[in-house]
Amino acid sequence: MFESFLQTLEAFRQDKTAAAMLAATVAVTVTVFYWVTKDPPLPKGPGGKAPDEEPEPPRNFTATQLREFTGTKEDDPIYVALQGDVYDVSSARDFYGPDGVYGGFAGHDVTRAFALNSLEEKDLDDPNLEDLTYTQKESLHGWVEKYKYYKCYPVVGRLVTPPSGLSLTLAEIAQYKGEEPKEGDAQTIPEGWAAPPIYVAVAGKVFDMSFGGRMFYGPGGPYHFLAGKDGSRPLAKMSFEKADAESRNLSDLTDRQRQTLEEWVEKFINGRKYPVVGKLID
Repeated sequence: MFESFLQTLEAFRQDKTAAAMLAATVAVTVTVFYWVTKDPPLPKGPGGKAPDEEPEPPRNFTATQLREFTGTKEDDPIYVALQGDVYDVSSARDFYGPDGVYGGFAGHDVTRAFALNSLEEKDLDDPNLEDLTYTQKESLHGWVEKYKYYKCYPVVGRLVTPPSGLSLTLAEIAQYKGEEPKEGDAQTIPEGWAAPPIYVAVAGKVFDMSFGGRMFYGPGGPYHFLAGKDGSRPLAKMSFEKADAESRNLSDLTDRQRQTLEEWVEKFINGRKYPVVGKLID
């Protein structure tokens, strides 16, 4: 079979027309395969640098997002949450990695478990601390001190619960662009959050991109022009044009563009796991 394949390639090499047809066929096949199997591509921003090349600023985490950071692969980071702060404990992989004594803590809120000095799974991700004894509270305080000042684990963000089920107008989401509030601003960073909300509407859903998307949609990011807006049309068209960013018209989208829009929604929900805080109502 391999010899037959080589003979076919040799025939194409000698026949320039056939070779050109083969090249075109391969190009089309690769393109189709890419669109079917990959997420929508993220083009580089106006500055020419891809967002993934920049270090991620402190961000908000949902509990679902936190569970992605378990260090399953050798180069993957390991995060745990303790009293709201999310720490990068990758430097202690021997303890928090898959084979470590605290491996079950990776990707979880360990606050209650540490207070109780418990390795039980039932004590993970439990926000209830009201029933802790004085001794348990002191134990928890000791763990926090150890993380911050002895181990000096980097704080990469905050574990917070985003709102949900909101009905928002375009004017309302326009207030959430991820910009640091200035004195006198109506909007402030919610208490306990690492970063201000960044709302982007896509296909009727309103996502908060401050949960892992600040480098894309926050100030200075290549997609910041979509913050506080309906990004359906520019994302569908993969467009940086101002006219597309200001338009909500989807009636003239091609089938390919409509599919791209669906792929963005799929990526946001199941890939990036940005929380859906509500729906756009106008």
